[in-house]
Amino acid sequence: MTSDFRQDPGDAFCQLWDHHQRSWTIGKIEEWTASPRFKEMEDELANAIITQGSIPDAAIREIGEDAYHAFLLAAAINRALYAIHPRYRRRDISTRLDWLRDRYHQSGRLNSDEVEGALLFRLVQTDRVGPGRADWIADWFTNLRRLSDEQWEDLDLVSLLIDRDFVRDVRERNRKLRVGCLALVEDLDAFDITVRDTFNLATEQKALRYRIGLKAGAITKDLIMKAVHALDAALVDIALLPESTLDDRVCQLWIDVVRTHRPDPGNPLRWIVAGTGHMADGLRRRNTAVVIHRQSGIELARQDKTARYTIPQGTATKWGMDTLTGADEYWEDIEPGTTVVGLESEAGRIAVVICESLSRPVPETDRLHRLGVTHILVPVLDRELGDDRWEVHYSRERVRDIGCSIVIANSLAIARRRQARLIEGAPPPGSIVCSMSRTSTSSYQLKTAEGCLDVQIHEV
Repeated sequence: MTSDFRQDPGDAFCQLWDHHQRSWTIGKIEEWTASPRFKEMEDELANAIITQGSIPDAAIREIGEDAYHAFLLAAAINRALYAIHPRYRRRDISTRLDWLRDRYHQSGRLNSDEVEGALLFRLVQTDRVGPGRADWIADWFTNLRRLSDEQWEDLDLVSLLIDRDFVRDVRERNRKLRVGCLALVEDLDAFDITVRDTFNLATEQKALRYRIGLKAGAITKDLIMKAVHALDAALVDIALLPESTLDDRVCQLWIDVVRTHRPDPGNPLRWIVAGTGHMADGLRRRNTAVVIHRQSGIELARQDKTARYTIPQGTATKWGMDTLTGADEYWEDIEPGTTVVGLESEAGRIAVVICESLSRPVPETDRLHRLGVTHILVPVLDRELGDDRWEVHYSRERVRDIGCSIVIANSLAIARRRQARLIEGAPPPGSIVCSMSRTSTSSYQLKTAEGCLDVQIHEV
């Protein structure tokens, strides 16, 4: 540890971890923490850090290359920063660590820019626990999560902690997050499905790529006004719309409507995940989700789809996609994104994962696990959801591996086409199962909608 960073608890924890964690074996940790004296010294150090707002000089002098004292100080920092942890801190109590809380609110990290990588608050615990796990030592620190520069390079954390309304509406009322799913698109004719020839360098063969966009006028300002009204009336915290319901024009319509139609005072709706689509990005072809702030109309974040979906010919036929005929398969015509964006709020650390990306354990699940997300919001374009669908299987795996909750939103377009053409296995007339959720404490829930403006509410 260098003198520049010693008294900064965030930077100090990073340096302790980086320099000493290899010497912290499971056997040593179990031996050290079994001692009553260790517990007493940990409490004394933690209280001193909270009282002073920095690391005491005496604690620094004892470290040197001593693995025991390094672990003791790291454990004390982990305990002390509980005082400003967003999930547990009482907002009516001020501590000398408020400056560190302010840094976290501004940057989403507890360490300064002088230390590489990131130190985050740990917000979730996975079901895979115990000394047999490779990351058991990291998980021993129940309040903090250290990411090296390499582990951090394909992650981004957008701090939205200034929006304290989430605290009042969710955490302080001790209730779950309410996510409202809205289909918005009811007819496959709303989409413009185009195909182009490309050359696959890996197979040295021609490949057909498809792109699903919105037809001009498929989503109007009037429809978006009705959607905003329905979402406001549902009293949800976050709105989630499906895949392929967005482009630059529609995104601007959402922003215009939100800015000109202010919510009633006290309405809890804060974020609108306004679906996904092909947004202007130079020459790049991306499928991008956009998150809009309900109160101001400000764009908060964007998330690119990180995995292509290849549609087999049989699936295209079953879905009623007449444009996709004559080839064995069609590749999605996008350049996959390489970064996962987390939205850091006092209601949780929330990520948007677009459709096919949910099914990829590497690298997508690895990124989400490193980021430690509490909630995953998944816009999809698929046939009707059901017990036998891939969304049920992969949501179970992600909840188990990450310790998060998941909400999935689908449109009605493919299901309605299957209904209209009486395609085998199509849903009967009436409601369509078009959203689902799963939490770490319950099995999945499937919910139906009669029309494109029906809001299905999931509490997660």
